[in-house]
Amino acid sequence: MFGYRWEPPRRLLWWRRSLTREAAELFLDDEGKLKPACRHCGGMHVRACPRVKRLVFSSGDGVGEVEFWPDGEWSEDDVVWPEEIVEALAGPDGAEVGEVG
Repeated sequence: MFGYRWEPPRRLLWWRRSLTREAAELFLDDEGKLKPACRHCGGMHVRACPRVKRLVFSSGDGVGEVEFWPDGEWSEDDVVWPEEIVEALAGPDGAEVGEVG
């Protein structure tokens, strides 16, 4: 087995200032539906999941072990929640977006 120790990245707050429609569209697939949310935190992010403290990969079948930061000790600053994306894409007319994955 080989391990990967993740250290929190510098803040990626470009979408937090104001989640524009253009920024929200980065989280859509080619069919215009929301990409699947992270299986570890339930949100969307462009880098490694900030909730994951350590991943240990097993040879042949992917992730063997996941260690999480304790609740309240991981930063949600780099996470966009699916409902925020839906709100940004809805616009003034409240149009719906594809189902949350």
